[in-house]
Amino acid sequence: MTMYGVYLGRFLKIKRVLFMALGYCLSFSVVHAAVIPPTAGPHTVSFSADQITVKDDTTGYSAVVQVESRLTLGVLVGEPVYTCVAAWKLLSVAAGDDGFDAGLTGAAEGSFGAGKLPPSVLRDITLSDVDIAYPLAPGLPINSSSLFVCDAGIMRAAGSDKPSFNFPSSPLWRELFWNDLTNRHEHPDTAKKLYADMLAAYETRAIQNSNAFSWSGSHANKWGSSVRSASINLWAVKSWLHTVLQEQAETARRKAEAVAKESEVLVDQRGAVNNDSFDTFMTAVYKKEEAKQALANLEHRKIKVPDSARVSREQMMVDFRNSSCADRASLAALNRDWDAGSRMQQTLVGCATPRSAPVYNQGTLKLTPRKY
Repeated sequence: MTMYGVYLGRFLKIKRVLFMALGYCLSFSVVHAAVIPPTAGPHTVSFSADQITVKDDTTGYSAVVQVESRLTLGVLVGEPVYTCVAAWKLLSVAAGDDGFDAGLTGAAEGSFGAGKLPPSVLRDITLSDVDIAYPLAPGLPINSSSLFVCDAGIMRAAGSDKPSFNFPSSPLWRELFWNDLTNRHEHPDTAKKLYADMLAAYETRAIQNSNAFSWSGSHANKWGSSVRSASINLWAVKSWLHTVLQEQAETARRKAEAVAKESEVLVDQRGAVNNDSFDTFMTAVYKKEEAKQALANLEHRKIKVPDSARVSREQMMVDFRNSSCADRASLAALNRDWDAGSRMQQTLVGCATPRSAPVYNQGTLKLTPRKY
């Protein structure tokens, strides 16, 4: 063999070794990126308000609401743990003919601003099942692929600065991320990779900026979130509008009766018909009948509030399920402000245990998905 052949053989061997080393490093970096530490976080990030129109199918009304939230992410015994809390504002209500007939608006859809509602009515409106989609990393848009969605729990009254009542969630890896494009959850290995990257991004964000909640504060330094879905109970508005319409019709009836009584003298002393009095009298009679008909229609349409709409916010909190290892009373005591998510997850450190093998079976463990 010539010296050239010897050198060529050595070069090829070195090249193979280098390629093997490079391949090993690349494969290690991919695996390392998806490695979930036994414990990490919690990391809390604030999100700017998102606006959504929510329809109440039971009343036929709809409302435009604004939701602002915070998300806390972490890992306990190698499992994902997260908590989100939120507050909301009611911006307007569309009540169709009820809103239009009450004279609250001139719009065909019967829309009017929330400022026209009495405080007692506003307090009784409940927003629930608020699913919020969060970005996985800074600058990454919230789209239909690999969605991270958190239910915000029991929302407080509209306009309150207090966050929602919620407990930590810890779903199985195979149930952590949803993909609308494939219409199924992401594979556990994919979920771990996504969550590991998400943890790193949220840790950096939490260190850089831990904005406190403020409706009036600037959103420039907050990430954006997207309210994916929500439910609203507008029976308090419907009941109030029914009362308003009833009072208006009753007032119109009494006024018409008074005018008709004052206009009963239709013939003057000379026996001539007083045209002005006659016109006033006939108009009053027409308005009285119109008001009586309106009252009859309202009585016929008398609303019956369904039992589900009578459940108070306080009762929802009492019935709210806690699936974590910490006792409900301890978590509820921590569930009082915008830092509740971090405190609750720190409390779980002392009691969390790994899920029993195999990991992806039924999952009736200390940290289990929260369903309601």
